[in-house]
Amino acid sequence: MKAKVEREKEQETSRTCSELLKNTLLVMKTKGVLVQRSVLGGDSLWELTWLHVNNIAPCHYNRSFPRSIEQVQE
Repeated sequence: MKAKVEREKEQETSRTCSELLKNTLLVMKTKGVLVQRSVLGGDSLWELTWLHVNNIAPCHYNRSFPRSIEQVQE
């Protein structure tokens, strides 16, 4: 019983953190803080952010910036 409660709390914490991360990324995108520069290889906020987000929750890139992926692939 105790293990089940702990597992449920862990899952809820994971969902909450994921939602907070998504909301933060979307606000940064909307405010123009998180924008992709044409020059890659620098220490831009864009690159540093996605380096860390990809380690934590890579699905957020696709959800937050779907058109950016298409532009990079072209």
